[in-house]
Amino acid sequence: MKYPWQSSHAGCKKSWWNIYGWLISGLCVWLSLRVLYYAMFIWLTPMREEVSLLHYMAWLIDERSFTPYKDVLDPAFPGSILFHMAIGRSLGYSDIAFHFADSFWLSLMCVATGFLVRPFGLRIVAVCVTAWMAVYFSYGPAMSLQRDYVGILPVVLALVLAINIKNRCAWKLFLIGALFGLATSIKPHLIIGAPVVACAYFAQRSGDKYLNAKSVLVDTFWAISGLLFIFAALVFWLYSQNGLVAFIDMLSQNMLVYM
Repeated sequence: MKYPWQSSHAGCKKSWWNIYGWLISGLCVWLSLRVLYYAMFIWLTPMREEVSLLHYMAWLIDERSFTPYKDVLDPAFPGSILFHMAIGRSLGYSDIAFHFADSFWLSLMCVATGFLVRPFGLRIVAVCVTAWMAVYFSYGPAMSLQRDYVGILPVVLALVLAINIKNRCAWKLFLIGALFGLATSIKPHLIIGAPVVACAYFAQRSGDKYLNAKSVLVDTFWAISGLLFIFAALVFWLYSQNGLVAFIDMLSQNMLVYM
């Protein structure tokens, strides 16, 4: 038997849920319109500020055989230069190619964001993805492929991977470390995300009976191995380009920039 207040309460709850759904849908539509508005104009703008300098440095090193940190000097880490070289070699060094790479990176970021907030439901996924695109486009071309923005994607992927590891998996931990190696090779300050990812990983393994001090050390070893693998690859590239000594000299003189 159902009492009157029970049925009214259920109806009230359903009504509030419908209102919530309409609000979320309206927010997504509004954010989507903002995204379309900004996206229509960003394709008409050239590269801006430091991104154009990094792109030009990559072109000089790639096409004119300049030595990094010797013939061309910039405090940016090698990952930033290699990232722009990858764009140039795959798509070219034009503005259109740059915007294609920008759109592709934004798409990857949206997919990673969707996977990260997927446990909260599709509505939250829609809001987070559209909100991210709206905020990104609202900054205009000055934000396009900035180092901070580029480096966030590997950190988000590392977090998605960390919260989805049910049991210890050496290659996944190695990959998490490698992703942080990629992020810090572009923007060293992004290493501050490592404790957050580590806490997320060990929190979701808190019920694992095999989790102890030894397993924590082993997991940390695999993650650090992935990080060092990326650093070793960067050192090898700098050495092959005869820019290792110049990079170390630049790093020693500009250490405060990275603190």
